[in-house]
Parts: sequence; C-alpha cells; structure tokens
Amino acid sequence: MFEAILGPLNIVDLLLIAGLVLAIPAFQLWKSLQAKSAPKASAAQRFARSLFRIGVPLLLLAADWRTAGRNASSLGLDIPVSFRGEIGLAIACVVIIVFAANPLLQKRTTEKDAALRARLDEAGMLAETPRDLVLFVLLALLIGCGWELLYRGFL
Repeated sequence: MFEAILGPLNIVDLLLIAGLVLAIPAFQLWKSLQAKSAPKASAAQRFARSLFRIGVPLLLLAADWRTAGRNASSLGLDIPVSFRGEIGLAIACVVIIVFAANPLLQKRTTEKDAALRARLDEAGMLAETPRDLVLFVLLALLIGCGWELLYRGFL
C-alpha cells in the first residue's frame, strides 16, 4: 500500500524527508522564538553552523543515493537537459540578469551605501576576516546547490 503512495522509498529516505520537512523548519522556528539574551555569535561561527546544518542532510542524501543504487538523473540531473530544463534555465538566466542589472540602474549614493553597511555590520552579517569570506562563499555555494538538490530533486 505504501509503495503505491510513496514510491520506492527506504527508511533513510523517510528520515530525510521528516528532517527536511518537519525537524529543520521546527528547529528554526524554535530558535527564532527564543529570547535573544545569548551573546551574539561571530559571522564565522554562524557560517560554520549553517554549513553543518546544510552539509549533514546533503551527506545523508549522497550516502542514501549511493547505497540505494540510484543515478543522478533521478535527482533531476539529467544530461542532456530536457526541454523543460532548458526553459527553466532560460528563466533563471533572465532573473539573474534582472537582479544583476537592477543595482547598476539605481542611483547610488554614498549615504545609502553607508547606511546599508552600518545595518549589515550591526547585524553581524559582514565577513570580517578572509576566513569569514571563505566560509561565506562555501556557504553560498552549498546553499544554492544543496537546497536545490534536496528540495527539487529529492523532495
């Protein structure tokens, strides 16, 4: 009966789904509702924690996919790209171009830039050291690629 509803899922698949759909969002909600009395973590600490929270599900997914003998196309990584994939890629390119061109078309002022930098610095979101910058770049790549695989390809 469950095979007809869930497809060829194993226990690790179900645990990953439960973690991604229930546990991670519940944990994030719980953390956001906590009192903010704890000392503020550095950017490097926050980046490292985020890398861990994203990396563990990705490693579990990779191990599960490998042990189940599944191929990359079952995660939506088919080559050559299907026609629908090409349409999605074209839409993504247009969106990227629009977002990249938007700041270039806006009138920039040093006051706006200074205010934005001050808000980001106050929130602790700016990379302060080369190590922070490396962690940020790794995190950005992991988030972009990893969540795409997890949510589009897996879920």
